[in-house]
Amino acid sequence: MKDMVDAERCAPRDAHAQRGRCELPHVDHRIRVPRGARIATPTGLRPACSLRPQDRVVCRNSGALRVESCATAKEIGALCKISLSAYACQPLARALVLPGDQHLVLRDWRATALFNRSEANVRVERLIDGDLIRQVPPNPAPFVLLNFSAPVILYAEGLELASC
Repeated sequence: MKDMVDAERCAPRDAHAQRGRCELPHVDHRIRVPRGARIATPTGLRPACSLRPQDRVVCRNSGALRVESCATAKEIGALCKISLSAYACQPLARALVLPGDQHLVLRDWRATALFNRSEANVRVERLIDGDLIRQVPPNPAPFVLLNFSAPVILYAEGLELASC
């Protein structure tokens, strides 16, 4: 993981960290996906909206990990649409819309070509090229927020999505 781009961490979320105390800030290990996105689980692909706390998802970095909590929320920030043939291990079954600040893991020639690294963890919005990945107008789209107890890389529609 040393070789990853975008090593920035989530911003501190508590007042103690903002005042400069030596306490560790609370860090969320969450991933936001569209409600209908299919997530890899040990029993097969499941829609994100069907996942519940304690369900297990397949993770690249830790086998299978339990979902700590999940919620449905409307995303009001920048959204990016990923086309069927962009950045997936296998072609996507359908285009996928993700929040612009959702982290995506690139490996193989894509990471080398774009970032001169064997693996890159980047925000989707940094990959906008106007063709394979486009910014779409913001709208209150329903997303599922999956929270985990540790950093995670999971598979959604063939893409590797990383918590921040």
